[in-house]
Amino acid sequence: MQRGCVLDGKVACIESQLDGGNKNELKGEVGKVEQYRCIVCGYIYIPEISDPDHGIRPGVSFRNLPDTWVCPECGAPKEQFETI
Repeated sequence: MQRGCVLDGKVACIESQLDGGNKNELKGEVGKVEQYRCIVCGYIYIPEISDPDHGIRPGVSFRNLPDTWVCPECGAPKEQFETI
């Protein structure tokens, strides 16, 4: 289980649990922030956390991700994400 908080009052106390289906489940109090879920594997992209392992710095909006960006869990393209 991973836990984290993002400063500036945008996201607070997120717990990420990896379940048997290789999906991220988020629990906790989340402020008004855009979130996008991969419809293939369930990965959730949160701009305040972003995808630093793949060169995307925190704070990058989903709309501003490069067209070549793919889900870090399953490799699905951006078109396979839905707003949650």
